Amino acid sequence: MNECLSNDETFFNKEIEATMDYVKTIEIKFRERIQEFRSQLAKINEENIKISKDNREQFEKETEKINSLFDSGILYEALKKCTEYEKQFARRKTVINDIPKLHMNEQMIVIFRKNDTKSPTTNPNPQSMFRFSTRLGPSSSNTNTSVSHRNISTPPTMQNTNVISHNNQEQVRLTPPTPPNSVRFLTEQPTTSDENSPFKILNSIPVLEYYIEPNYHLLMTCNAEFIVLYKSQITRLDRWRLDAIQRGSHNSYVLDWHDGLIISMGLIEKNTIYMFTEHEFFMYSITSGRKIDARMLPRGTDDGSNINSVPYNNSQRGIGAVYGDFMYHIYLNHHSQWTLSKTILDKLARTPSYNLTTIFPDVERFIHFCVNAKTINFLVQMNDSSYAVVFCSVKNCNSNEYRSTVVTLLHAQQPLTICSAYIRCQDKYIFYINDPSIDILHAIDIENYLYASQILAHAICYVENKEELMIVTNNSICSINVNEENSILKNFR
Repeated sequence: MNECLSNDETFFNKEIEATMDYVKTIEIKFRERIQEFRSQLAKINEENIKISKDNREQFEKETEKINSLFDSGILYEALKKCTEYEKQFARRKTVINDIPKLHMNEQMIVIFRKNDTKSPTTNPNPQSMFRFSTRLGPSSSNTNTSVSHRNISTPPTMQNTNVISHNNQEQVRLTPPTPPNSVRFLTEQPTTSDENSPFKILNSIPVLEYYIEPNYHLLMTCNAEFIVLYKSQITRLDRWRLDAIQRGSHNSYVLDWHDGLIISMGLIEKNTIYMFTEHEFFMYSITSGRKIDARMLPRGTDDGSNINSVPYNNSQRGIGAVYGDFMYHIYLNHHSQWTLSKTILDKLARTPSYNLTTIFPDVERFIHFCVNAKTINFLVQMNDSSYAVVFCSVKNCNSNEYRSTVVTLLHAQQPLTICSAYIRCQDKYIFYINDPSIDILHAIDIENYLYASQILAHAICYVENKEELMIVTNNSICSINVNEENSILKNFR
């Protein structure tokens, strides 16, 4: 007991010091950010004075012309001129879209605590004690946790034969209630067979408000300039919407799209995205809002077989990605075997395909995949109904390199997508998998399950040049600096 008390004093002193250092860092960054805003607002204020003066001078000039025509009795011309200027006035230049939209509330700066009291208290139940660390995710051995319920609709295209009840994914959340950016914090780990499962708190920054209605499926791709969102109603195959949002101004507009349900979507270059539907591959310009290329996808009927003999559905077709000079596409052939095709993007020339069923015999179905400079990374459901990520070499999927690795996703219930992020501080790739059915974001590398964070992420996307992971919650789009987060994790391991 004496040693325990000494350890407590040492441990908490280190925690207090670490927290103070963290507060100082936040204060410095906050002051720097405030100064940036002040400078930006000062420039916008000067521009606003100039634009307002120009608009006033234009108004006086136009009204003088109209009054002159009216006084001369040329009433029709006066009315015509007035109507023309009315339309021009409605399109006058302003600085409204240049003014930063800041969103902050009191809950974003609350220090989360187990008990909302100002003085230390004793805990009658030692087993329910926990420690909140500023460096690592909290831990606990308590199994008497309360249950947080949330109704999740299962999309018909996501065939899940192993749906786990929320009663088996028990969790406790810190008070006060969840902040509006829908990032949720675990005080204790869910009760599972793996008591050493690592949980981590990720710091997310709201980028803009965005609301998604219940029973909608969502895809997202983005870069430093645009966020493109595609949402479709789960119960209506004819109801969808494709939007583009400019990150600087937050202006949004609907993109023209009438070519069917989008199953996969991503970025090719600055203002060009790719989209896979059930039958076709498209390249689409964000700025012009038009298709710039389209081609049919390989499928089970390519060898003359009857596609009706195979139990196809949307989740088995249209799974695709583009990386570098190649387009990759997964489909079921007429033998009901998973097949990966690889096509040179600008020549329509197809390279030999890979039989994924033979390469990964323990995989039941392929859900989603991503590609990086080293590996092709598949989010899969195994024959035992568990969820995992399997890998193969991007140069040759048949080679044995990386194929022996299978990383099982702990606590996974219905993972949707996977994305790859290069972490400079660790010189390796980390993969993020969103599982919104249980509000979990999984993080793995090519060898291990790293951690889970309780974040509701309907869709995820990695922006390489900004080193940020973008996530869509119920009411916002948020950004996570993955290099900063994984650097902190590395330093305190």
